Amino acid sequence: RRSELLDRQPPASVEAERALIGSLILDPKLVATVKKLVAPEQFYAAAYGDLYRRILEIQASGAIPDGPLLLASLSGVPTPGADPWAYMLAECVNEGYAFNVAEYAKVIARKAFLRRAVQAALEFVQRAYRDEIADGDLESLQKAVHLEKLCPPKQTDVERLVLSCALGGNGEVLDL
Repeated sequence: RRSELLDRQPPASVEAERALIGSLILDPKLVATVKKLVAPEQFYAAAYGDLYRRILEIQASGAIPDGPLLLASLSGVPTPGADPWAYMLAECVNEGYAFNVAEYAKVIARKAFLRRAVQAALEFVQRAYRDEIADGDLESLQKAVHLEKLCPPKQTDVERLVLSCALGGNGEVLDL
């Protein structure tokens, strides 16, 4: 059972990441909205996080981050996988629907939150196995993993309960 849990792929939605990039290429005006909802570091697939970072950089320079500019900015940058950047961008555009861009961003942010929660829980479990947990350590652990940053805005009581249990709490809802 232990290895089954550890062998699972971390929470992610590469489809939402691809669709978000495609949506931004189709409608670059949406970058202003999306950058308030998700950061490049929240992407699971590094290549899509890199594409998103490039989109933000192009927009910050005052240009419109469209497909040709994005592709030009990647000139000379090695592709993270077997597919060339142009193919990856085409895949993104095929999956993007501009009217769903906020939902894609929320899915990406949610999955990033879940990955961080899993990581925090695994670190706590490792400390427990090494017998490094003392009385009152749960509170210091909560501070150490920056729960206030870990928890997304508008977090539900269920999410706080799950996180509390994952971090070794007694099942009480964390009031963050």
